[in-house]
Amino acid sequence: MARKRKTFKITELIKMVNTMNEESTCSPELRKGWNCFVEGILMETKTYEGYNFAKNAFDPQTGEIIDDSRRMYCETRTNSHRTQW
Repeated sequence: MARKRKTFKITELIKMVNTMNEESTCSPELRKGWNCFVEGILMETKTYEGYNFAKNAFDPQTGEIIDDSRRMYCETRTNSHRTQW
């Protein structure tokens, strides 16, 4: 008997990783690992739309990025990184 094929919505994966990146207390190296994993899936499925940094990726005093592993992946293209001419 053939096994049924299971599917998973990419938007659910993005929401899951975004929540983990924003709320986790684990090491940045671990977050970088799952970011690499999810980026590979998004690239393979041609659904990669970029990312922004979570608020807690920045130093509240200086505004500089202190943790580049805290990424928030975009579900739809926002073009926020592009300059309008």
